Amino acid sequence: MRWYRAQGDNSTYYIFTNNESLDGTTVTGRYGGGRNGWSDVSITYKRLYTMTTTGTTAVKMTDLQSAVNDFIDTVSANNTSLANSGYGTDSMSRISLVKYAMFYAGDTSFDGTPSYTIGNSMVNYNGTSYNATQIVSDLTTYTTAGGNGTSAGSTLKTTVSNLTAAGATAADYGMTLADAVLDGTGTLTGARSDAQKVIIFFTDGEPNHMNSFWGDVATDSVNTAHTLKDDGVIVYTIAVADGADASNTTTNMNIYMHGMSSNYPNASATSGGSTSGSGTATPTAAVWTPTLGTRAADSNYYIVAG
Repeated sequence: MRWYRAQGDNSTYYIFTNNESLDGTTVTGRYGGGRNGWSDVSITYKRLYTMTTTGTTAVKMTDLQSAVNDFIDTVSANNTSLANSGYGTDSMSRISLVKYAMFYAGDTSFDGTPSYTIGNSMVNYNGTSYNATQIVSDLTTYTTAGGNGTSAGSTLKTTVSNLTAAGATAADYGMTLADAVLDGTGTLTGARSDAQKVIIFFTDGEPNHMNSFWGDVATDSVNTAHTLKDDGVIVYTIAVADGADASNTTTNMNIYMHGMSSNYPNASATSGGSTSGSGTATPTAAVWTPTLGTRAADSNYYIVAG
């Protein structure tokens, strides 16, 4: 998988796989990803992400939905090509979708107990409705039109487009459920043993269970990613957030995004204390001590849009 950034445009990213042309637009600029670094190119790519703004405010949710739906289109098209060439579903990519917010779905005690149900629920807390952290769809094979043991990509795209933003940015909960999906926890399907497992982690803000940067949430997210990477999972992180800078490894947000990604295979963290990253005292927002370790050669798994 490679990412492409249009020349002179820091907000538009493209993706291409297996050297295939995926749409009809030729663009000139730089591509990167995996071991390939960045190179000057003029080639046809499929748009992965475009950040739009209204005045000075990023339309984050709409952009993230567009990014995910473009990815679904790409995978569905590739799977359709495989089907047309006579390959079965065991040779095709599968997609699962996990959303994350303040609480797990069904956690009526609000104590952080995971739920592995599938759906798109909301949680009522003190009279306010919040989005739930939940597996929206289990691993499924999508093709353009569906059929022959596959589902139409448009069905998942509709689900993505209907998602709403309401709640915190509990990345730790999201990564816990992503791990469960790949492992096949409970009644979940689980990843095929011979498949390359990939997590693409999208975020529009700092990790927290309320607001600001919470070191304990970042710590749990990075450590879960560490375990996944040890198991051979490739982790991409994509940020649409203030202060996000893939060239920076000194600020909390960027250490966190680098540490979760496959840029730093051995990144880990510890947390303790009761002060959030912004200095606001809260009982559950701990400071953290991250250790990135050695960066993987020619790696580009943390991407900033904007």
